[in-house]
Amino acid sequence: SFGVGYTCGLEDFASQVEADLMAAIKMNFGSTDAKDIDAFQFETIQHENAVKLKASTFVGRDELLERSVSHLKCTDTPSTLILHGTPGCGKSGLLAAVAKQAMDLRDDGHFVFIHAVDSCPGSSM
Repeated sequence: SFGVGYTCGLEDFASQVEADLMAAIKMNFGSTDAKDIDAFQFETIQHENAVKLKASTFVGRDELLERSVSHLKCTDTPSTLILHGTPGCGKSGLLAAVAKQAMDLRDDGHFVFIHAVDSCPGSSM
């Protein structure tokens, strides 16, 4: 036989889930007062997080990624890397993966400027 279920108290449950999630986030990541971060640093964090998020979904094409990063590391002469392809073929993902590796190289004294369009207000200008 069928029974009809009624649920009540979901608002309390939702509030508890939200509170638990926030507590876990604070415990694992700490908290930073945004007042202590200047506007440039805050925008840089937004752009870098956009790159990390996009790069996290990049899979395959290891040879192309390796060749692109090698091109990036070449300091003999100034050069340009042009990515082209049909919409949806993975250009943005590849560029994000290359940028993420460039960010990792930054610790070796390299300068990396990341600007991910539409990752924060005004970034497309």
